Amino acid sequence: MRLLSFVTVFLFSFSLAATGFAEENGVSKERLTPEELNYLVNEVGNTQEESEDLPVEVSRRLIEEEAKVIDSGSEFMVIYDLEVTKPGQISTFASIAATTLKMGGTVYKVKSDRSKEDKFYIYGNFQWLKTPSFT
Repeated sequence: MRLLSFVTVFLFSFSLAATGFAEENGVSKERLTPEELNYLVNEVGNTQEESEDLPVEVSRRLIEEEAKVIDSGSEFMVIYDLEVTKPGQISTFASIAATTLKMGGTVYKVKSDRSKEDKFYIYGNFQWLKTPSFT
């Protein structure tokens, strides 16, 4: 009986820790409804993948502000720092190969709060294709 209560307490505490870890690392239980996803694809102009990758708060704000995609794209980036560092110095950047980092962005035109003026929302993201060293 004592072992059973110990196991129960352990499993309960583990489930609380797992929930806290998910919330701390940006994994939210909140999801968009199918109607919201359809609106983002059909009315806003996102692809299905872009709509699913956007944070829920950003997606809902785009829907609220009647956003339209102006331009969108992604690119595999090559970053090369030409600065030569001396031995013992810390470099602020390093070379990043094109197979390591993917960057993307989308420009939305949203409903403006001022008449006769345009308002834009720019959303950018990046994805490490390989885990960077020295993190």
